[in-house]
Amino acid sequence: MTAELAMTSDEYFAYAYQSTRSSSDGEATLGDLVTFVGQVANDRQDKGVGRAKIGDHIRASVALAQREGRGQVLVLGAANHVVENGGMRGTLLAPVSLYEYFRLSLKRVQRALQMTDPEAMVGEDFWAVYQEVILDPEVPESQRTKVASMLEVFHRFLVIVGCEPLMRSLVTGARVAPPAAAVVWLEELEAAIRFVLRAQVSQEVKAQCVLGLRLAYYLPIRSYELWCIRVGDIDGTERVTLDIYPRRRDGVRKTRATRRQVDITERELAALMLDAQRYRRAQGASDEDVLFGDPAKPDGRFEEMLCTRLMNVALKVGTQSDGAALHDLRHGAISRAAIEVLKGGRFVF
Repeated sequence: MTAELAMTSDEYFAYAYQSTRSSSDGEATLGDLVTFVGQVANDRQDKGVGRAKIGDHIRASVALAQREGRGQVLVLGAANHVVENGGMRGTLLAPVSLYEYFRLSLKRVQRALQMTDPEAMVGEDFWAVYQEVILDPEVPESQRTKVASMLEVFHRFLVIVGCEPLMRSLVTGARVAPPAAAVVWLEELEAAIRFVLRAQVSQEVKAQCVLGLRLAYYLPIRSYELWCIRVGDIDGTERVTLDIYPRRRDGVRKTRATRRQVDITERELAALMLDAQRYRRAQGASDEDVLFGDPAKPDGRFEEMLCTRLMNVALKVGTQSDGAALHDLRHGAISRAAIEVLKGGRFVF
């Protein structure tokens, strides 16, 4: 299982983003990155060696970015994606080109994303943010097309972590067809759960992953919101309900989708949630302790990195798709809710 859980770079940065709950206006991370890339570009060394040094610097900056906030981690991960994947045509970029593009764009994009919830933005919101960067007077007209191309690659990482794709090309302005949303079917979910139950991990990790997968399948819940559920957010008095409500101390700023209450109508999921609540209370957890919590660490999450990776690997196995990830479950939950509305049912989310 250790080998199976090795992360790709994109998955590592996606985890770093999804596990970060703070928000601030700090700019040290990306300021340091731009300065470092400029130094590498000035060294005029082998381009491959220079890119490797930039990648090492980016990975070493993750902890600082996480202290600054979700927007900073998101932009850092997207910058790494550009370093590793190159331009629109897949050609790897020289450090001097990376410096020019990063200098002109990274901090501007960061300022637009750091105090909001990127997963609540639509494709047109991102397009408008990127257009402001491209048309900024400080961006030379001769560089605008190249910056636009870089930002399109940059946005591919945002889509990986669950943000909406762009609906228009930044280079041509032409509308593009949205990619088909990856919907996980029930039989694929069950196959993913069987993989989890066979994994060589503790029973506590297995139970947490099974509950996390079922929650994300039946409810349109964001990845980070799983880790913000408190013991007291589950109410089983008359029917089982869940209050999806990241707290201020989670660092998540309020949006229209931040707090909502949902009914848990799927019986197995309802039973699993009540079992998890009883288990945490037996550990001495209060209503304000996190449901996926570590009894040894107040307000700490239990094996968050391992569980996130195991759920993602399980979905890849269950769907037979290398691109499957936890946020894909949200597409299915939203699609099923829309179908119920079309049938004349009630939209409960």
